[in-house]
Amino acid sequence: MSFMMSFFDPTSCMESQVELDKREPTYTNNDCVSGRLILNLDSPVDISQITVTLLGRSISRMEGSSHTECHQLIQEAQQIFPPCGQLDQDTSRFRTLGPKQYTFPFSVAFPTVSGCYKAHSTKSLEKHSQTESALPVRGQETPHLLRRLPPCTGDRSTPAEIAYAVEANIYIGGFLKQSIKQSRQIFFCPTSSPPPPRQSLARHRAVIIRCHQSNNVTTAQEVTAAIATTYHVSIELMCGAYLHLGQRLPIRVQITKVNAADHDLILNDFQAMIVEETEVRAAGQVRVQRVSRILRTVSNLRMFVCLAETPVGTAVNIPDDFWGGQLLPTAITPTFETCNVRRSYKLEVRLGFNSRPSKVQTRILEVHFPVHIVATEPAPIPSSVPRFSDKQQDNIGDCIPWQGMTQ
Repeated sequence: MSFMMSFFDPTSCMESQVELDKREPTYTNNDCVSGRLILNLDSPVDISQITVTLLGRSISRMEGSSHTECHQLIQEAQQIFPPCGQLDQDTSRFRTLGPKQYTFPFSVAFPTVSGCYKAHSTKSLEKHSQTESALPVRGQETPHLLRRLPPCTGDRSTPAEIAYAVEANIYIGGFLKQSIKQSRQIFFCPTSSPPPPRQSLARHRAVIIRCHQSNNVTTAQEVTAAIATTYHVSIELMCGAYLHLGQRLPIRVQITKVNAADHDLILNDFQAMIVEETEVRAAGQVRVQRVSRILRTVSNLRMFVCLAETPVGTAVNIPDDFWGGQLLPTAITPTFETCNVRRSYKLEVRLGFNSRPSKVQTRILEVHFPVHIVATEPAPIPSSVPRFSDKQQDNIGDCIPWQGMTQ
């Protein structure tokens, strides 16, 4: 006599969906991710437990190799069935739910700091995909940093990726124990309270314009003027090192005439650029990628700063509204650092000067400000990867060629 045993697959009569209360799934560090798990059953199913987990990962990849490192930033779990306290952690016990629609609400808050130090060490990193296994480094462990949660950035095709998701796990009881997962990606960008006014940052440079020689000089001052004229240029970032997304870049320029001149000094060009630097670490290797983003370029200003007859010692202040001001785009990712990814920025300001009416001489000044970019308001979900300029640099120096400006 032969026997045939058939098994009923409970997943074939089950549909689940994660719904969020927010129409646009964008969150800050002050929010809770709330919503509901909707479960539709066509027949009775034995369920031992249902949990919802708020997940965050920091993933670094070495281009051209399979080295990948994944750090679990957050893993905040909430049991939504059965209600806490009614069942213990033994998932072998279960309840039978009849055929109908069930709704399980949930609400999970973001922690203050990342918790990868609690999850695992570098030697026990999980595999992100079959082709992106995290290879441990023998005798080496990456130190875990206690930092604020970083904002979302990148995707599976980029060297650095910060991703967040809500994941529902349905544990099926009975003879065949199974686990069904349903996840929903979310966008996270932490915000900071507007800091008190900070001390401004200034960079000082000199512009030297050579003068035409003359045989009729009679005084020491005229001799100096016949050789060259010096201008002291001070470029000041009024807000200090902290830049706020969506707000103006308060840049002020002051030019002081040091000695006599036989020409007029003209400010002709202005350019402001953000240089993004991403440092990724994986399997003991480090790679730095730099990408530049032009914020504003203004040419042919033709602003007479100092005339030939302008008295020595005169200081001229040029406010930022002269070139229209500039808002820092909200598409830029705020500054952050995790155990394996660091994102930092610097602001580059370039000024182009001409001399008139004699033979035109051009001088270009370039200054750099290390800056910390923060968001003070919730950032919108980016519709696409921010458009950066075509200039991309990997592991090279700080020099970036002059772009789009008259020399």
